[in-house]
Amino acid sequence: MFPQHQQPSKSSVPPISPNSGQAQGRAVDKGLTKQSIISKAIHVGGSTLISRIFGTVREALMSRYLGASGLSDAFFLAFKIPNSARKMFAEGAVSAAFVPVYLQVSRTHGQKHADSLMSLSFIAFESMVVVFCGLVMWYAPSVVATLAPGFDAVQLAQAVPYVRIMMPFIFFISTSALFAGALQSVNHFLIPALAPIILNVAMISALIFSLLFKLSVSTVCWAVVAGGALQCIAHAITYARYSLSFGSINAQTVHYFGSMLVRFLLCLISVSTAEINDIIDAQFASRLPAGSLSLLYYAGRYVAIPLGVFAIAFSTILLPHFSRVVVHARARMGFYILESVKLITWVIVPVAILLAALGHKLFITIAVSDKFTLVHAYKAQQILCAAVPGLLFLSLNKIFLNTYYALGNTWIPGITTTCAVIFNIVCNYLLVEKFQAVGLAIATTISASVQTILLIVLLQTYFGVRIYFGRFFQFVLRICLQYAVGFTGFSVLYTGCVFLLSCLPEWYIWLLEDTLCYWLWAGPLCALLALYLFASRTWFGIKLHFID
Repeated sequence: MFPQHQQPSKSSVPPISPNSGQAQGRAVDKGLTKQSIISKAIHVGGSTLISRIFGTVREALMSRYLGASGLSDAFFLAFKIPNSARKMFAEGAVSAAFVPVYLQVSRTHGQKHADSLMSLSFIAFESMVVVFCGLVMWYAPSVVATLAPGFDAVQLAQAVPYVRIMMPFIFFISTSALFAGALQSVNHFLIPALAPIILNVAMISALIFSLLFKLSVSTVCWAVVAGGALQCIAHAITYARYSLSFGSINAQTVHYFGSMLVRFLLCLISVSTAEINDIIDAQFASRLPAGSLSLLYYAGRYVAIPLGVFAIAFSTILLPHFSRVVVHARARMGFYILESVKLITWVIVPVAILLAALGHKLFITIAVSDKFTLVHAYKAQQILCAAVPGLLFLSLNKIFLNTYYALGNTWIPGITTTCAVIFNIVCNYLLVEKFQAVGLAIATTISASVQTILLIVLLQTYFGVRIYFGRFFQFVLRICLQYAVGFTGFSVLYTGCVFLLSCLPEWYIWLLEDTLCYWLWAGPLCALLALYLFASRTWFGIKLHFID
């Protein structure tokens, strides 16, 4: 079906071992060694974790302020429009298309040409963003009615002004994305990872004041715009501190930008799978009972925590690294893909299990309030359990998509994205009537798994990249044994703690099981499990190139 590139012979593929990888990848790792890759991933992931903690506080306040109702559905739909555009356009397609080209120009032609490319990119992309924002703001009633056909007249009237207030948020974030892409070329990832904290702090402040003084939802909308503006300022200052600037535009710059623009248009489809599926889910959820869209949002935020803290952070660091691999040691791509997938799997699977097992406690201890009842918590937990299996596939997709971008191919990711979206729509139709919002989460999981399979098959078929299935399945058997021992011990300790708590007076049981105090003992148990998994790798023969 697809024309095949010449595949490397087996003899040309180096043996899979950390030592051989380090030796043959020396030219590749000139920019980033494996130690610096994982170090920067930890820094970025740690920064993202701080942001997610602030985000959890934000969602806790949001559930107390809005709950799960028609009003909350209207706000989250309005917030989804600029937020999804941010992920698709600014942090998705722009980053995926801009970073490889900017890095190549900077390395081969010098920083002066890279500065010129930044100038043209800024003018072109921000012009597109301004036009897009203007159109959405002008046609906001039609946009909302299209994205949420199940909204009644009251919800439509509520959502439209919220959309118009928050749309400028995209301009600031898209500018930040360009600065962040340039900063990646000099291996600076900290500020882009910390910047979302600014948005969370702005929204938290607005929510606290809104709760205390009973302010309108518009206050939170304005806080979103303010947070985006502050993020942009932080990126601009960092950009200047690294002596990066803007340069004059010439014919060569236009040539570079033309190459990047083609990547951008194709990446716009391929990086948007999750957001397109979210928008489709919102259309279906708008026809469900009031609050369903909000419950999907709350559950999705907890799935996004490990996805952002590790998978996205790790894949962000790997993009410039993979770009160097393609140039200096293309035969090593199979090795680096294998090791990346192994690390992602080893980290994400236990996190997903814990999310599914303790999900009900997340909503009971953090979200339950007068406007977010135990019934809402139970429904949100069901949605979370349905979405958690898709976490691994969403994480792997980040790695595989960046592999294609590093190889200079964007149309295959576009095709796989289209297939995934079609599967999501079909599954939504089949599952939503019986399972309601839970069915939408199941459909998203199926969609993500379909895209993962397609990306793997086409990577091997079209590019001849060797996929080490046998070695990966051996690795899976080893980690399953490690998980079995670890989670058995975790279950025994957890059950023992619950038994001891049952001996306490009823008020203490409530305090330590149904409030934030629950995490004072459950949190250390989770940390103990993580420590065991890290320390016991060698016992089970688990080898991870990036952290060994």
